[in-house]
Amino acid sequence: MDYGRAVKFGYFLTPDATRPARPLELAVLADELGFDLIGVQDHPYQRRFYDTWTLLTAIAMRTKRVGVFPDVANLPLRPPAVLAKAAASLDLLSGGRVELGLGAGGFWDAIKAMGGPVRTPGESVAALGEAIEVIRLMWSGERGLRYDGKFYQLAGVHSGPAPAHPIGIWIGAYKPRMLELTGRRGDGWVPSLGYVQPPDLAVMNARIDDAARAASRDPRAIRRILNAGGTITDGPVTGLLEGPVEHWAETLATFTTEYGMDTYLIGDSADDAEAQLRRFATEVAMRARERVLNHADLVALIRGGVLSKGGRWADLGAGEGAFTLALADLLGPGAHITAVDRDAGAVRRLSAEMARSFPATAFDAVVADFRRQLALAELDGVVMANSLHFLRDKRPVLGAVRAMLRPGGRVIIVEYDADRGNPWVPHPFSYGSWEKMALEAGFEGTARLRSIPSRFLGSMYSAVSTSPSSLPLIPSPPRGEG
Repeated sequence: MDYGRAVKFGYFLTPDATRPARPLELAVLADELGFDLIGVQDHPYQRRFYDTWTLLTAIAMRTKRVGVFPDVANLPLRPPAVLAKAAASLDLLSGGRVELGLGAGGFWDAIKAMGGPVRTPGESVAALGEAIEVIRLMWSGERGLRYDGKFYQLAGVHSGPAPAHPIGIWIGAYKPRMLELTGRRGDGWVPSLGYVQPPDLAVMNARIDDAARAASRDPRAIRRILNAGGTITDGPVTGLLEGPVEHWAETLATFTTEYGMDTYLIGDSADDAEAQLRRFATEVAMRARERVLNHADLVALIRGGVLSKGGRWADLGAGEGAFTLALADLLGPGAHITAVDRDAGAVRRLSAEMARSFPATAFDAVVADFRRQLALAELDGVVMANSLHFLRDKRPVLGAVRAMLRPGGRVIIVEYDADRGNPWVPHPFSYGSWEKMALEAGFEGTARLRSIPSRFLGSMYSAVSTSPSSLPLIPSPPRGEG
C-alpha cells in the first residue's frame, strides 16, 4: 500500500504554557535538527495550553525552514473564514511554511463551556465539508464571495490575502463518513496511534482511496500523516514504538510499505524531549528511509557496477548493511566481502543477517571509522552508499579507496543527486560533482549507472569509477643524467 510519496518526519509539540519558553526552545531545536514539520494540538479550553495559532506564529518567526500546522484545528471554535485568513497570513509571513490540519471537533462539553456549538456526528461531518469550501474560497483571491451553507455563510466578502503556496488541508478522521470526506476533498489525513492500530490504517486508507477515485481524484495526491508518539530506548521492545532505534526504523518503514503512511510526528517525551529529538534525527530517520527502499531496488542500483561473480569487495560505511546484502546477492557464492562501520550494533546485526541470507559468502565485519587507515588492499571493488555525504572534504578518503583497489578495480557510489544538504545529509554531491571528484582522485571511466526517485532530496543515483589499469609511466631521465 506504499503510495510512493516522500517520507517526512515531524514533531508533535505540546503547547504547554506552564513552562513559557520551553515550547519555543523545542521548536527551534527541531528546526535545527532538520525535522520537516511541527504540529501543535488545538484545545483552546485547556487552561494550561497556549493558544495554538499564537504559538504557531511565534514558532514560525523563530525558525527558518520547518513547516508548521495545527494538529488539528478545532473547527467549532475557529470560524473557517477567519481560520483561512490566519493560515494565509502566517503562510506569507513564514515564506510558505504553513499547512492546515482540520478537525470536526470533540470534547463537546468543553467546547460548549467556551461558547461553541454542540453538534451531532452527522452535523460535524457536514459542517467540516462546508468549512473546507469556505476556506478554499477565502484563499481564491476573488471578490464578493457568497456562500449559503447550513453552518457557515459568506455574504459578499472580499477574500485575501492569498497564501504564499497551495496550503494543504489535512483532516483528522477516523469514522467512515469523515474518511470519505477526506478522500473527496482533503489533501491529507491525520490519525493518531492510540485511536487506531496499525491494521486499521490499511482499512482506513482503502476507504479514503475509494472515495478519492469516486471523486475522480488520484489517491496518491493525499498525504498520510501519523501522530506516532513513542519513546526511543536502549532496552528491549516494550510497545509498538517503545524500544531501540532498530525497532523504530523497522516499524516506521513497515507503516510506509504496508499501511500507506508517509509522514510521522514523534511525541513530546516530557523531560527528555531534547534527547529524543536528537536521537530520532541522528539515528532513526535515515535508517527508516533506507528500509523503505526494498532489496530489489538496491540490487538494481548497483548491478551495472558489478561485472562478474566472486571477487573481493568492501562496503565502507555499511550501516545496517542494506547495500552489503545487495552486493552479496550480485557477487554470489565464493565472493569475499568486508563491511566497515563504526556502529558496533549495526555491524553485529549485519553479521547475523549475512550468515542467514548468504552463508556461502565469505564475510568480514570490521568495527571502524572508514576515514582511518584500514588493512584492505588489492580489492576488486568498493561500495560507498550514502556514506561520503557525511564528509565535507572527501579527498583523503577517495585517495585511500583508490589505494585499496587493484588496477582496474571499481568504486560504486550511491548518493543523493543534490549539492545542498540538510542536518541529516550534510554534504551530498550531484552526479556532476562526482564526475569532477572522481577525476581529481585519479579514477577513470566514470559513468552513471541508474537514477531513482527518492523520498528524500528528490532523487538518488549510482555511479561507477575505475582505478587505472596500470600505473602512470615515469619518464626516463635525459641521457647523461642518472
